[in-house]
Amino acid sequence: MGEAEVDTGRRRGRSKGDLREEAILAAAERQLASVGYESITVATLMEEAGGTRGGFYFYFRTKADAVAALVERTVSALHVSLESLSVDQPGAEPVDLIRELLVRTQAIWAEHGPVMSAAVELAPTVPAIGDRWAAARDAVTQTATRIAIQAGLPDSSASDGAAAVTALLVRMGEGAFYEATKRAAPPLSEVTATCGLIWQRCLGA
Repeated sequence: MGEAEVDTGRRRGRSKGDLREEAILAAAERQLASVGYESITVATLMEEAGGTRGGFYFYFRTKADAVAALVERTVSALHVSLESLSVDQPGAEPVDLIRELLVRTQAIWAEHGPVMSAAVELAPTVPAIGDRWAAARDAVTQTATRIAIQAGLPDSSASDGAAAVTALLVRMGEGAFYEATKRAAPPLSEVTATCGLIWQRCLGA
């Protein structure tokens, strides 16, 4: 065994830089929930994260970049969840798959509602956030489109095709989860149930 391969038994933890960046992102998520994006400043982030203003700029150029990184981390979790959905499993019922997709989406909104809400609000005006949010929406839409095709919707670009129908329904669900999160009503579980019924009817199930 070469010297580089020797296991010293020492735990290889995250670097101080990784931990500092994580502290900044954690502070950003808490402040999105407590005061909202407009009231966040580099100073408030670093006061809560336990660092200096100068230290912030080692990791991010602006608070928008920090929130964009937070959005990217959150939507990455959604991507991972969707990738593990067994869309192509033989015998899988499309309605059950859509229901599971909605449940997994609900879980992300429940855990990271302020981040998801900020992404919806800032996507039109902050390109870094808009790009990440568009990628997340596309991932959900692509998964849902595959399910809709399995359910019998036309695999075409027509207005009644799977792509067009699912794109509209995904945006509808996004708006419903956003409104429920901002108003704290109705419960996200009710949003999931209602969206599931609409999907079921659109899929002809």
